[in-house]
This record gives sequence, C-alpha cells and structure tokens, in this order.
Amino acid sequence: MTMRKRSVLSGAAVSILLLSGCSNDIESIQQALADTEEKQNSTVAELQQVIELESQLQSAFQTDISEDEDLSSFTDGSAAVFNNIDERKQSVENLESISSELSEQTERFAEIDVQSVSEETVNDVTDTLGSLSGSVDEFAATYEADLEQQASYFESLGQDDTTYETFETGIASINDNREATQSLLVDLDAEIDALQTLKSDLSSQLDAAADD
Repeated sequence: MTMRKRSVLSGAAVSILLLSGCSNDIESIQQALADTEEKQNSTVAELQQVIELESQLQSAFQTDISEDEDLSSFTDGSAAVFNNIDERKQSVENLESISSELSEQTERFAEIDVQSVSEETVNDVTDTLGSLSGSVDEFAATYEADLEQQASYFESLGQDDTTYETFETGIASINDNREATQSLLVDLDAEIDALQTLKSDLSSQLDAAADD
C-alpha cells in the first residue's frame, strides 16, 4: 500500500469514527428523551391522582360523620377519610421514587457527549430536569407532612374531649396547608410545561440531525 493510499484510508477511518460518534450521540439522546417522557407522564399521573383524591375528602368526611353518630370510626381508624389519606400517601411515595428517577435522568443527560444538536438545549433540558426532580421531592415531603397532620386531626375527632373549637381550628389549619401545597403545584406545572417545550425543541433538532 502506497503512502497516499494509507493516508486516504486513514482519513476515511477517522470519518467513519466521527459519523459513528454522531449516530451514538443521537441514539443516546433519543433514548434519554423517551425515558424522560415516561417519568414525566408518571409524575403528572400521580399528581392528578393526589388532586382527585383530595377532591373526594370532603365527601368522605361528610359520609363518615352522617353515618357514625359517636364518631368511633375516627378513633379506630375505620372512617373513610383514613382510606383516602392512605391512598394519597401511596401516591406521595410513588412521587418520591419518581423524583429519584428524574435525578438519574438528569445525570444521564449530563454525561452525553453532545455533537449532533445544540449543547445549550441539552443543558437546558438537564437543568430543568434537575429542577423538576427537586420540586417533586419538595412537594412530596410537604404533602406527606400535611397528610400526617390530617390523620392526627381526624383521629382527634373521636376523642371525648373534642370540642367545636377543635373542629374549627383543625379545618383552618388543613386549609392553610392546602394553600401552600397549591403554590407548589403551580410551580410544578410550570416546570413540567417548560420541560415539555424543551423536549419538543430537542426532538426537532434530532429529527433534523438524523436527516443530514
């Protein structure tokens, strides 16, 4: 093999490696996006479940007090409100797991050697994922504390020394906490929307890169 042929083949080999690198880059980002979509959908589903169950709490409470004259079901834990709380606790636990998975996705994006698309867009996706993971974790921790307070309040209603003031104070406290969690939900909604926009942008860039 002449020196010139060796040089040409060497250059071709480098080109092949570069093309291979771009292909791997695209595949890695596409897979990361698909997995992120799954985690994002799971987040939305669990949040919607929490909201739906919370909307049913008042009805469950009214049923409990209308069917249980001495409120003994609040003492022994058989009142419907406790089942509602337990179901919301399960969703919160699911959100805690999802938060960890979102954090793993953040690290996954950060480790990608970006070549085929805008590195700035990938960085924005990474940052937004990290922020969303933290917000989900914060919401889960806050809401879990709220559920503990609600459980304690409903348990107190079955005690002999319960007064109307106890009832009023407990309801006011629950409503105050609900306002705080609503604020967190608004922030989560904004972050999920931002992530969706960035993912759409990145997907368009991937499609364009794949066509080149």
